[in-house]
Amino acid sequence: MPITQDNADILIISDGAGRWDAQGALRGVFAVADWPLDATLDTSGPDNIVERPVVIDVDLTEAGGFNRVKAKLKYHKAGRVALLRTHNRRAILRAHELGAKDYHVYPVNEVELCSDLQAMLNQDAESRWETLTQTQRTALRVGLKCFERCMGKAANGNPLPVEAVRTSTQHILAATKDASLDGWMDTLRQHHNYTFRHSMYVTGTVSIFAQSIGIGGRDLEHLTAGGLLHDIGKAQIPNGLLNKAGTLSDEEWEILRQHPDNARAILETDVGLAPEVADIAIHHHEALDGSGYPSGLKGAQVNDFVRLVAIADVYSALSDKRAYKPAYSKPEALEIMEGMTNQLDQALLMPFKEFILDSAG
Repeated sequence: MPITQDNADILIISDGAGRWDAQGALRGVFAVADWPLDATLDTSGPDNIVERPVVIDVDLTEAGGFNRVKAKLKYHKAGRVALLRTHNRRAILRAHELGAKDYHVYPVNEVELCSDLQAMLNQDAESRWETLTQTQRTALRVGLKCFERCMGKAANGNPLPVEAVRTSTQHILAATKDASLDGWMDTLRQHHNYTFRHSMYVTGTVSIFAQSIGIGGRDLEHLTAGGLLHDIGKAQIPNGLLNKAGTLSDEEWEILRQHPDNARAILETDVGLAPEVADIAIHHHEALDGSGYPSGLKGAQVNDFVRLVAIADVYSALSDKRAYKPAYSKPEALEIMEGMTNQLDQALLMPFKEFILDSAG
């Protein structure tokens, strides 16, 4: 699917004389579309209001370019970041006049630029949580705080905050008790921390589906916590690789495949977590035919908890949009999964398919 102004994460207004290294860095992390400086905008209705963050890569010291950007932004209702050609007082003042929350001077620190834009996108996404119920808001906020703490601890080789994981699990269970899967995923869809978003997709999918087929008690708690932490090993994978917009090289793929082994090292010291949680994090990429990793488990060696989370993991990945791929529809995602006869538990996939197709709202 081509990236357009309708499905982009951010837009770039450029005069064509900017530094393509910075724009290239953005396109490597975000779904980016151009908003040409000279393009006219039909303002006949509210649907034409632009609500995606904008990067302004225009020489603001030149009055003509500044005025054209100002005119375009009259119908823009989101965050703005300016890229300045030089550290010039006039350019800085004009960037502020245009409502830019921040500016970066060439040569741009690409990591800082992408980090600022990610924070801007996430702030907007999290502000939309205000429309949810108190239970849902609490689950997402507590979940985000817990997830960030866990990733920080794991990245530094420190034990995870077990009590925080338990508390977050209880809030997620409360929020998903009467929730639909579509509703849960829609609340997270705009968040740009992909590992957090995906982990919350998986834990929500597991929790809601497990409850629908009568799983409860400790088993449900372990599954939900396992879904939340299933990718904890990615805390020790470089962010640039996790957020790469294009196809991974063979070397990068091998690095990414290390995250289950990373999870083993991270969780083996956390005696406060149930062994089922660690098992999910370590083995969710195993396949029933033995072709998975990291241990090449086969058949009955892959327990039911891992089988269920593996299904949720694949479905959530297929259903999510990335800069390099569209989100598959429910039928498309399920068709792909039904083709994975040697990897996924097809007997478990049957009720999961019914659950997915029945979910709405």
